[in-house]
Amino acid sequence: MVQSQRLGGVAAIDERHIVERMGAFTIIVCGEAFLKVAIQISSAPIAHVDFMALGFQFVLTFAIWTAYFQDMPHAGIRRDRFARWVALHLLVQLCIAGTAIGVAQMVAIDPLAHLPASDILEVTATLAVMYVGLALLGLCTRRQPARPLFALRLSTAVVIAAVGVAAWRVPWVNLVEGVALLSTVAIVHAFAADRLRRQTEVSAA
Repeated sequence: MVQSQRLGGVAAIDERHIVERMGAFTIIVCGEAFLKVAIQISSAPIAHVDFMALGFQFVLTFAIWTAYFQDMPHAGIRRDRFARWVALHLLVQLCIAGTAIGVAQMVAIDPLAHLPASDILEVTATLAVMYVGLALLGLCTRRQPARPLFALRLSTAVVIAAVGVAAWRVPWVNLVEGVALLSTVAIVHAFAADRLRRQTEVSAA
């Protein structure tokens, strides 16, 4: 059992244990995303359920899962940034839950309708903030160099925000197209992050 003597002024803890527990909680939050959608569409008429948007929701959730688990469980924790590491995990998990709530509302409306401002902006905001949280979280790990992944995650947040605002303001963008665009950005990020991660290493505790 590997322990850190002090992390951010906190008494000695088992780093492996806390990383595993935080990862397990993230899995639960991602699972709640599927559960929220299932509950939402179970109360909606079948004609109002857009199954293409539902499929993209699964893709989006999987991309979010990949963005976290391809890096954070393996990157360790910087001893002087443990408190920030925990706080940023809470931010990321809240944003995953918020994204799930927003998408759940979107898959149970008229598929050909223009995206409601409140729904698309909610999904856009929570998804963009999640990538900002991941960017800052990466700075709290021992993965080096940290700058390439940090820049990629911030850039993804900016692109997500731009796509969401465009999907809301452009009249011809419907529900499926809006969710598909957000999912595409998340997938591209997952592949790009994996390539950058392979060029880094995790320093010893």
